[in-house]
Amino acid sequence: MVTVILVCWKRFQHFEGLLKFWLSQPKVNQVIVLDNSGTFKTNLPVLLLNVNRNLGGIARFAAAQFAKNDIIMFCDDDANHVGGIVEDYLKHFSEDKILGCIGLHYTGDTFKQCGKTNGAHIAEPVRADYIPCNTAMTHRKHCIGVDIGTYPWGDSKTVWGGEGLYNKVAPVWIDDYWWRLAVNKKFPKVERWVVPTKKIRWNPESKDKYAIHKNPRVFELLEIIYQQERRGEAIL
Repeated sequence: MVTVILVCWKRFQHFEGLLKFWLSQPKVNQVIVLDNSGTFKTNLPVLLLNVNRNLGGIARFAAAQFAKNDIIMFCDDDANHVGGIVEDYLKHFSEDKILGCIGLHYTGDTFKQCGKTNGAHIAEPVRADYIPCNTAMTHRKHCIGVDIGTYPWGDSKTVWGGEGLYNKVAPVWIDDYWWRLAVNKKFPKVERWVVPTKKIRWNPESKDKYAIHKNPRVFELLEIIYQQERRGEAIL
């Protein structure tokens, strides 16, 4: 069985429906919500963790401490997926794999020039170097086995800065890249794969002003880190 972990902050218009979707999936028997706003309430049978400041996406890995299953599925709060998506992932899951619906291949001279695979356009799994957490499946050990205290970009104010710094301080919003580096360091045999699935959907707010891909500073920092990695520099 699968534990689904969602991090939310501002996007509540469709969030209750998203929770109902995950609760209705046959292979899911636990849903954990990490609410960075401290305001979300629900009567649905989920484990709701309200915090009093915006910890950013990195909080999802701490939430995995409460998972009762070894298989974890991360999802963003702007998703509108189709039933059967969990099964599409489980077909290809194993303990030392991280699965996603999108993957990057580190073949470009710059981060933005890297190759990209979309699960909707493939018939077989494709190996990748980078899997974002927007809809990712992993083993629980890849979450609780890494220390979020090693997150190196920004001091406590910028990393845990809260609402006022949203879309202003890039380090808060690149937990995907940190996770990749941290997992590689602790679990060097891990593999990342894009799975074939046509069941991925996103709500309109995926392109709103809070969307990470709308923040150019995120990509400025990603480029710096990408070049450091290409040069073989130690990052963590």
